[in-house]
Amino acid sequence: MKRQVATWLVGMSVLAMALTGCGEAVADGVPEIIEGRSLCDECGMIIDDVRTAAARRLPDGTSKVFDDIGGMLVDGYRDDDLSAVGRWVFDYGTGDAVPVGSASFVASGDLLTPMGWGVVAYAAEQDALDLAASLNGHVLSWDGLVNAHSGGNLRTHGHDMEIDH
Repeated sequence: MKRQVATWLVGMSVLAMALTGCGEAVADGVPEIIEGRSLCDECGMIIDDVRTAAARRLPDGTSKVFDDIGGMLVDGYRDDDLSAVGRWVFDYGTGDAVPVGSASFVASGDLLTPMGWGVVAYAAEQDALDLAASLNGHVLSWDGLVNAHSGGNLRTHGHDMEIDH
């Protein structure tokens, strides 16, 4: 009898693991971006360079990835949520994930990014200051970037990334 119960418990555990693996389990942490394979949730293009990308994890665990930091801003306006919680960018020098609340953003008309927003991020403020100085750009915090965008002060390439405020 004990052997049957043990076999049944093992079987149920395997079934539970199989179902959760196929289901929509709530995830946390930085959403995965696979260069050359992941698609931007804003424009549908393939993300070729994680250093200009951004990622968002919604409270329900759903992940969104963007090929350009500006795409995450547009998405935030659409969802009426531009808080720093559950958002990451990637260090322009290393490609490492950085929470937006601790990132230093460089905005410059001389920066070429996939959707033309001209914004990249760094984990270290000095790296951002160095790039901004070489490109006649500005260093901003997340809140500063959100304010610059809402004020219409970020360069865009002019297609459907424009939103109404």
